[in-house]
Amino acid sequence: MALQKDITTSNGIELKDAYIRVYGVDCATKDHALAKIGVQAAKDKPVVDQYVATFTLSLNGANAFAQAYEHIKTMPVFAGATDC
Repeated sequence: MALQKDITTSNGIELKDAYIRVYGVDCATKDHALAKIGVQAAKDKPVVDQYVATFTLSLNGANAFAQAYEHIKTMPVFAGATDC
């Protein structure tokens, strides 16, 4: 699972159809998690930017990675990203 979107990285690099991937999810508590997000120019390219997001984890919901992807779609920097 990954996302795709045109994005300008935090250091000003403009990427068309950037590949956005959650690299890890750490559960801080039983209902809060931290997602580690990498942005790549393409699927097989190195990570050029990284983000961290915290979100409420539902123990009755989808797996933690699926919940992380749903959460990062709500972040302004990733708004409008599509599944790829």
